[in-house]
Amino acid sequence: MYSLASFSISDMTACASELRKLGAGASSAQEVAQRIVSHLYRQFGNDQTGQQDCALIRCYLTRAYRELDPQSQDCARRTLGCGPGSLDMKCLTLFGTAGERPEWNERDRSRGYRSIPLAGKQVVSRFPIVSQLLQQLGLELTSKTPPESDPIADRAERTLDVFHVAAAKGSHFLPAQEEFVIPFGIESVLGFGGVLPSKELFTVILFSKQKISRETAELFKQLALSVKLALLPFDQSSSKRSIIRVGSQPGRWQARAEALEQLLVAHEQTNMHHALEHMRAHEEARNRDEPFRQVFEEAPMGMIVLDEQRQVMRANRAFCNLVGCDEAELIGRGHELFTHLDDVQTNVAFANECDEGKRTDSRFEKRYAGKDGQVMWVAVNAATCRIPAQRRNMVLAIVEDITERKKAEEALRLAKFSVDRAADAVYWIDPQAKILDVNEAASLMLGYSKDELCAMTVHDLNPDFQADMWRGFWEETKRQGTMVVETVHRSKNGRLIPIEVSINYLSHEGKEYHCAFVRDITERKRAEDKLRESEARLQAILDNSPGMVFLKDVEGRYLLVNRQFERAFHITRERVVGK
Repeated sequence: MYSLASFSISDMTACASELRKLGAGASSAQEVAQRIVSHLYRQFGNDQTGQQDCALIRCYLTRAYRELDPQSQDCARRTLGCGPGSLDMKCLTLFGTAGERPEWNERDRSRGYRSIPLAGKQVVSRFPIVSQLLQQLGLELTSKTPPESDPIADRAERTLDVFHVAAAKGSHFLPAQEEFVIPFGIESVLGFGGVLPSKELFTVILFSKQKISRETAELFKQLALSVKLALLPFDQSSSKRSIIRVGSQPGRWQARAEALEQLLVAHEQTNMHHALEHMRAHEEARNRDEPFRQVFEEAPMGMIVLDEQRQVMRANRAFCNLVGCDEAELIGRGHELFTHLDDVQTNVAFANECDEGKRTDSRFEKRYAGKDGQVMWVAVNAATCRIPAQRRNMVLAIVEDITERKKAEEALRLAKFSVDRAADAVYWIDPQAKILDVNEAASLMLGYSKDELCAMTVHDLNPDFQADMWRGFWEETKRQGTMVVETVHRSKNGRLIPIEVSINYLSHEGKEYHCAFVRDITERKRAEDKLRESEARLQAILDNSPGMVFLKDVEGRYLLVNRQFERAFHITRERVVGK
């Protein structure tokens, strides 16, 4: 069996040979046409599943209205809405049919498409697929073809051609979308045919459930020749037609026909040999490239290959998952499909520099817009490379999703901005007491620059905190997690500044730190000293008072007593205050 999804030159050669032989032993053109469509219906499919590639295949030939059977004439009259203007009016007539449904395998059960009169563009336009088929085969119909005009004979020089609708779904050439295209899964339509020596048109139409590429469609021109050869013995729609005018030397013409047949067989064998050699070379190249293909496809980061027009040639699974598209949706599309509009110029700049030979590689960051509209940040490593065999440049791009990193960087920038603008000094310190980083407030407090502070240790700032004390202090903060102490720092001008330090022990990615928040408490210390002086003066006044004085809170606890109270009750103030 052959697959329409992967139809090759060798498949074409083998199939052409099979089709050419289908005319042997037949008794009529209709029998040959039925053999052709039945053979193609059986042969195009999947060996493993047994599923056929086509839902329906039909073969049409043109015949004069006078030559049609009564049912076909009746079909033509219904289309015209009246009788024919001439009995010689050409009709595209169904000769063979094969398909999924039982009625598609019997010519007599066809109604609307059994016989289509070629009576002018207006009539044929009711059958969009036939109209397009005739146009692609090079046959133009006027608004109203005169009865004596033969549109096929007028363009007989175009003897072989193909008709191709790559995407059947939604195509205006196939109006029966709900009744036929969608329910039967029609993906593409392919027709091939030409003109016989008698100037009659023949065509075979495949309604395929597989997508058919234009390259595959072109291979069917050769199959058209084989179909023509199979039909030639019956190219006698009237007594005036003949394949070869034998005359008085039938043996000579017969010998020439046999020689041509032998030449064609030899040509097919040569083509098959070259095709097999090509396949063998292709397989060897594929085996050599398989490790790269596997790495490309299974790579955890997105990878794409772009052609010289910066259109996608290949995309691996990770890239497809990243942008939310299948590879088929990306092939042939430019980077604009998935690049954020504000970042398109980033690609353009790189492409221009590559085209001008200024650079061959680049790394940049930009935003992608996924199929669902989600915006993500990516890092792109792109490099151009030249393929000598194909004489063209390609771009290989490795794409990494850095959205989470960007969010973390943004959060880090915000955190650093907040720390740098904090009112309190902030220090990052390592286990050896070295200062790793400080904020602006630390520099302002001590008069050192940031670089000067980052070259110092804790011992350089705190005269009371010598190196031999550090290890024990570090272990204590590690045990407690957080500590608050009061000490002093020596500023650049030598002044000792009283400080309160909130120390936090942190462990991040296997490394240990102190994050210390340092507050200048000079004003607080002054206020505390003044408060103590004030309290001392008040206590002296009360102690020298002749009367007994005491002060209680709302809960009855003693806050203050004077000397006379102590004498009267024979108790010290330390035993009374707070009780």
